[in-house]
Amino acid sequence: MKHKHATRTAFLCALFVSVILISLLYFNVFSTWQLKLSDSLYGRQDPMLNVAIVAIDDKSLQEIGRWPWSRAVWADILEKLSSARVIGIDVAFFENSTAQDDEKLGGVLRKLNAVIPKEYYGFETENGKLVGKDLLVPIPSLHDVSTGVVNVFTESDSVTRAVPDSINNNPSLSFAVAEKLLGTSIEKKNEKMLIRFTAPGAYPVISASDILFDRVVPEQINGKILFVGATAADLHDSYTVPTGPHMAGVEVHANALQTAVSKRFLQRQQAGNIMLLIIIFAALTALIVDRLRLLLAIPLLALLLAGYVVIAIMFFEKGLILNLVYPILGVLITATGSYTILYTLEAAHKRQVVSIFGKYVSPDVAKVILSSDKMPELGGAERHITILFADIRGFTSLSETLTPREVINMLNHYLGEMTEVIFKEKGTLDKYVGDCIMALWNAPLDLGDHAYYAVKAALGMQEVLKKSHKEGVPKVKVGIGLNTGDAIVGNMGSKLRLDYTALGDSVNTASRLCHEAKGDEVIISESTYQLVKDRFKVKKLEPVLVKGKKEPLQIYLVQGLR
Repeated sequence: MKHKHATRTAFLCALFVSVILISLLYFNVFSTWQLKLSDSLYGRQDPMLNVAIVAIDDKSLQEIGRWPWSRAVWADILEKLSSARVIGIDVAFFENSTAQDDEKLGGVLRKLNAVIPKEYYGFETENGKLVGKDLLVPIPSLHDVSTGVVNVFTESDSVTRAVPDSINNNPSLSFAVAEKLLGTSIEKKNEKMLIRFTAPGAYPVISASDILFDRVVPEQINGKILFVGATAADLHDSYTVPTGPHMAGVEVHANALQTAVSKRFLQRQQAGNIMLLIIIFAALTALIVDRLRLLLAIPLLALLLAGYVVIAIMFFEKGLILNLVYPILGVLITATGSYTILYTLEAAHKRQVVSIFGKYVSPDVAKVILSSDKMPELGGAERHITILFADIRGFTSLSETLTPREVINMLNHYLGEMTEVIFKEKGTLDKYVGDCIMALWNAPLDLGDHAYYAVKAALGMQEVLKKSHKEGVPKVKVGIGLNTGDAIVGNMGSKLRLDYTALGDSVNTASRLCHEAKGDEVIISESTYQLVKDRFKVKKLEPVLVKGKKEPLQIYLVQGLR
């Protein structure tokens, strides 16, 4: 059922949610959530076929000896890699050893197409960019060997997702290797580069001891892009990356190289675009909530969210990481908030309807009103109805013989029994006026054959009164009059007090016919007779002139069902 304020509520909720989420975005409140969700988009791409890792692994440490190894050992290992196309070395040579060993290593490196590391350990931010202040560089004997920065970016959630393309115009290790591989300079902006990661361990691994002791075949080295670095757990050069919890630092650089060479760069969605998506998704949600029933809206909202995730996967493949937190929260919070508010308003509205109609109609009719797609108009509306008035005959004289409590007991007994008959025959109790009952049919809900149900109720009331007996309550007789016609039906009164009732000439006519009816009689008008003449036994009576009418009215006495 659509509440009359549904549109305004849904879109105001969407606006409020948009403002709140944009504020949270500004302060990076859910940045960690976004990082974790975006990690799930990584598709574990295949590694480059010509890249391999020369690993300082546990096997090498056992066979070559404890770490660190001498520069002479490194010279022997690297000399055996001379047929490689390019070598990226993730092993620091920042401290002097023996002059002979250092010179030997330098002589080997100068013959290779290799890049060795340097590393920044002090940073400042200038104009929004990270600037390195303190730099560790290779020993003097290696001053003419190509170098690359080995720093990586680990974010607040302890996951490494990027390397710098350069720091202070010094290229990263992966970019320096890429430039040697491609034979040309690559544009660098002193910015971080998000890496498209393979799974940890995706690249072929050659143990350094196998290189040193000649246990490899030439095809493993010739023309390959080699990265040399630690993979042994005891050397503590491991990172958590989007595709797994344990990736060696040397693998991170290999992945960075693959990203740079393939030019499949990643970038995160800009804040302005995220804000626009928040507004669009919140507005779409409000539109769905406003236009569709809950059972249709929920699957459509689920489809919207699923579709956005699919689009995010597609955009990721194209290089753009869409925000998975704020647009989805925009949908979920707008929908939840809108339905919560609408449910609260609807519950209040139903309580209002129950408070208005609950005392006028049977419980079954009240349930129909509450479950119907359209609430009854809570105001005056013209309807074609059948009106019944029932009045206890001789009530005034009878009440003079009874105490006030006995009068109340008598009225409660007889009015209660007659009201049950009215409700049973789908009528609406309008009011009690002393010893008189007024009831309606075909309001507030549409009722086919309303005249039939009204006349049947009148006969039922007379039958109940004849059989009814309660100790201490005198027997009474009731005269009943019915008329069918147009009337204004709805809540009448003031803001302080409202009564659901009917007004109009047809109502006055029914009241006049009640006065014409003797005890135990049911009198109906011509208009009612025409609607029920084939279903009840009636006796045509002499026309009567009633108050307020210039012409006599034809009336009928109802004698029973046919």
